[in-house]
Amino acid sequence: MMRNDRFTDQAQTVLQQSQQVVRDQRHSQWDVEHVFLALVQLKDGLAREVLTKMGVDVDGLSARIADHLQQSPKLGYDVVQIYTTPRIVRMLEGANAEAERLKDEFVGVEHLLIAIADDREGESLKILAEFDITKERIYSSLREIRGTARVDSPTAESQYQSLERFGQDLT
Repeated sequence: MMRNDRFTDQAQTVLQQSQQVVRDQRHSQWDVEHVFLALVQLKDGLAREVLTKMGVDVDGLSARIADHLQQSPKLGYDVVQIYTTPRIVRMLEGANAEAERLKDEFVGVEHLLIAIADDREGESLKILAEFDITKERIYSSLREIRGTARVDSPTAESQYQSLERFGQDLT
């Protein structure tokens, strides 16, 4: 597993919240769909912004993922030890590889989202198809939001489009 300091603040929050979903739902394993739900539910998060720019019904997407997780088998006791699935290990490795490919210093939520879109098995694959979410569409939206900026700090996601968010048109 990668070190926590390799992830941006938003990515760390998403990973922590996804593990909390595992505990809350009493699931035996941490899987891609837990991370997917945490990405989509992170208020003011970059992943939500990317999906909104794509025209995705983010609340509907969140409900669909949550419904799938709700139907997953549950343990009869509180989760003490969280086990990772091979899929989540591949997803995290894919996110890291994507960050390296983009020459980013940190793994951000955009890298996690792209890695989820790369997953070729499991329920996330079906959900992505239902909502017409593809890697190409993610890249396109991300390019509009991020431009040529790099993930060079743990707070990089909050800096994208800062002029559009906080600037004022003086004309």
